[in-house]
Amino acid sequence: MNYYEINLRALKGRFPGIEKVVKDAPLSGDYEIQPARSGGITLKKDGIFIHSRHNPEKEAEKLIDREIDPETDYCLFYGFGLGYQIEAFQFRYPDALFTLIEPDITQFRHAISARDYTKLFSSDSFSILLGSKPEDVTILLSKIKTTRIQSCMLRPLYLANREYYDNLDKCVRDYLAKREINTNTHRKFNRLWISNISRNAELLSRAAAVKSLKDQFRGVPALLIAAGPGLNAILPRLKDLRERMLLVCVDTALRACLEWGVEPDFTVLTDPQYWNTRHLDRCNIKKSILVSDVSTYPSVFRRTEGPLFFCSTPFPLGQYLEKHTETKGKLKSGGSVATAAWDLIRVMGCREIFCAGLDLGFPDRQTHYRGSTFEERVHTFSRRFNPVDNAGWQALWSGNPYVAEDYRGETILTDQRMKIYISWFEKQMKEHPEVQTGNLSERGIRLEGMPCRDVAELREYPVIRKALDTLLKEVSLMKARTSREDVAAALEGLRKELGELLSLSAEGWEISSRMDEKAVNSGDFKQLEQIDRKILSLGGREIAGFFLLPLLESFLADSRKRKSPGEIIRQSTRFYGSLKESLEFHLNELNLPKK
Repeated sequence: MNYYEINLRALKGRFPGIEKVVKDAPLSGDYEIQPARSGGITLKKDGIFIHSRHNPEKEAEKLIDREIDPETDYCLFYGFGLGYQIEAFQFRYPDALFTLIEPDITQFRHAISARDYTKLFSSDSFSILLGSKPEDVTILLSKIKTTRIQSCMLRPLYLANREYYDNLDKCVRDYLAKREINTNTHRKFNRLWISNISRNAELLSRAAAVKSLKDQFRGVPALLIAAGPGLNAILPRLKDLRERMLLVCVDTALRACLEWGVEPDFTVLTDPQYWNTRHLDRCNIKKSILVSDVSTYPSVFRRTEGPLFFCSTPFPLGQYLEKHTETKGKLKSGGSVATAAWDLIRVMGCREIFCAGLDLGFPDRQTHYRGSTFEERVHTFSRRFNPVDNAGWQALWSGNPYVAEDYRGETILTDQRMKIYISWFEKQMKEHPEVQTGNLSERGIRLEGMPCRDVAELREYPVIRKALDTLLKEVSLMKARTSREDVAAALEGLRKELGELLSLSAEGWEISSRMDEKAVNSGDFKQLEQIDRKILSLGGREIAGFFLLPLLESFLADSRKRKSPGEIIRQSTRFYGSLKESLEFHLNELNLPKK
């Protein structure tokens, strides 16, 4: 049996579907396996050595020592070559996980025909993406729990396929940046989300489901109104645009619309924070349909008189309640209310979307339209030693800014926070080519797939307001398909499950607190294992786990590392204690009187 057959058998044992992918690869290409001076072999591609011609093994060891942080839990290898660098990593960090991302299947086939990789391919720590698109890496990253991830590449491979690896690295960096923002947001707001959902639960029987809006406005052009500086140029034309298209406004731009005498058809608000509700100060909403979710700050729902629609919330407490009442329907979220508004318009069937105020950058160093709540708040809190300019500087430079290109080909300042939204919109443009989206802000960030459009063009669109109002009236009559009694029953069932979980977590905490190192060494975990099985059988575990997410990620990241008996006891005690604290908080919030 030759190397190719041996390696393929090892690969099939871990990845059954990979055999066909490898066998279908052509054997053409300018690849040369040559002897190295050290006695091993090296690889030459298109006349360029991928590894050292002298000692590829030693070169790989130096690369790992130089490039890999000892605290790394997971490494992404961009390209295989002959795999020396991956083997060096596996030897140096036996407890770490690693993935090979190899776009060139032909080169991979040549490699597995030249050396024995059975130890590497049989490892439980190894995974592979072979011949995949750069964006496919996000599926892999979504399953990696640790935050200590880094990449490693061989420069000759990068230079030979620069476009692929640049796109791959961009996908990785964008995903990890978004996850870091989400994690930080979770740490900061998890208690607030739980509190808001508990207080808003009864609204599930009042709010109609977003999914019932599907295709209700098919073929109708829509204007998405965001709160960037570019909105200033559109506001004077808003009344005329209202006659010709559906108006969907984010909460931060609502006041601007009302000040120009236009009440949007839909207002989208999905932020749980109190200060975000202040965007609705002095906003008298009579007819605008509010689209939100059950985690929004409660006072919002006392400020509006129009119809209410809920989308599904990503938070387990809300998901539990929906599961036992009515599923509201998801909106894609890219971390911004503008992304949710765009997806709402898509769901409603509009195939032409025009974006106003969607700058995703800071033209002329401006962050919002003139007169926004942000500007007013800055002036309100300004002092002699904290002038307005300080807040403006902080807004511009706190997000790791960088320079990009606007639609005129000129430079514009943006930052890493905006980059998340930029990537999200560009991804949607590719995934939904049937939705033609144009940007009315020529001084905004140039977005791939979203061309700049002149607002003057929209005056040629037909007047459809009368027909639109008829559709809106029909939509406004939609009701929730769940009753107050259903919501009350779901809450009561939840309280019961959380109460059982609280008793189990308290018992687990007491047992682990009393445990000594002798019990750990003897493997005497039977009582704790029994408690864990009971916890996993109860539906409320995901809800309490949400509160514990940062802690759970830390546990999972460390789960492959060897621990002393004392560390095991401390970790177990900390886990049950934190779970107990989470459950006590949930039950307290669910039992508080509603204000």
